[in-house]
Amino acid sequence: MKKLWVLVFFLLLSFRGMTQIRLLERPDLLENIKSALYYTYSTDFDKARNILVDLRKEVPEHPVVFFIEALIIYWEYYPLTPDQPLSDKFISLLEKTTDLGKKILVNDPENLEGLFFDLFGRALFSEYWSDNGRPAKVFPYLNLLYRETLKGMEKQDLFKEFYFTSGLYNYYIEAYPEKHPTYKPIKFLFQAGDKEKGLKQLAYCSENAIYMKNEARFFLSHIYNNYESNPIKASEYAGGLYREFPRNPLFAGKYAEMLIFSNKWPLAEIIVNNLSKIPGDFAQMQFHLYNGLLEEKYSKNYELAFEKYKTALQISEIYGEVTSNYNALAWMGLGRYYKYKKDPGTAAKYFRLASNACSYDYILNDK
Repeated sequence: MKKLWVLVFFLLLSFRGMTQIRLLERPDLLENIKSALYYTYSTDFDKARNILVDLRKEVPEHPVVFFIEALIIYWEYYPLTPDQPLSDKFISLLEKTTDLGKKILVNDPENLEGLFFDLFGRALFSEYWSDNGRPAKVFPYLNLLYRETLKGMEKQDLFKEFYFTSGLYNYYIEAYPEKHPTYKPIKFLFQAGDKEKGLKQLAYCSENAIYMKNEARFFLSHIYNNYESNPIKASEYAGGLYREFPRNPLFAGKYAEMLIFSNKWPLAEIIVNNLSKIPGDFAQMQFHLYNGLLEEKYSKNYELAFEKYKTALQISEIYGEVTSNYNALAWMGLGRYYKYKKDPGTAAKYFRLASNACSYDYILNDK
């Protein structure tokens, strides 16, 4: 599940007064950490690194320093792939993060600081490999993440941040096997969930949590769009993220996509045009993809839409598995183009490519 690693970091910050966590005894460091994270999400990476320099002076061997440096790399080169030059450094920074967390636990097995930094280092590592289509590298960490999620359920009334993990677990443990029936037998090995309860917990977190508010909004937008087939509701949550972080290409692109599938064409056009101004191949790939959707669905300019889809697919080649859902959107667009051209054979070929790359109904049912 995307961004589970952020939960662990912010939960660490939320244990004020309950543990012997040194960072929580230094409000100045906490403010610097929050600022570094804000600038990272805002793609102001130079400002984030300047704050990191100050943090390194104060706590040079604390795992938070290495985690934030890894996080900056993750977002600056998003989507980060194994072929990119800084991917090895990213992995080594996460290994350093978890090693330092383990050292804390050796001296104090109950120390939450060591436990959480060890956990979120592993979680970000898992997300990276999962996004890049390497699930075998993720499996060793799943049991630990599961156990810590259950612990969080016991504490959610004491710490609102825990409503995030509780909500994610309650929703996905039920929704994912429903969508992927082959996983139904495995589901019974884990504690049962409740989809409706999970959505309520995430909504509560999005309104009441201090640190996990943005993560809850991101997942609510993802769930409502991809699992609940409700792009209008999804766009409400995505819009909040976009307004706060308009230069973040992931947030901007997802908001544009949800607006398009909600038939909110004029606003979607504004967001798509803003994507064209964000530097980087990822933003430009999304610009061509969503511009193609607008040309096809709003302007009825099928030939220009066709060219936009092809351009998006060409750019996405550098990202491999990470952009599979984006590729599916483009292939579905090409399939609709050939369907419009009365070429059902070629249309079926592109529809098959999309179904092999993606499992989301809102994409695959758009024929």
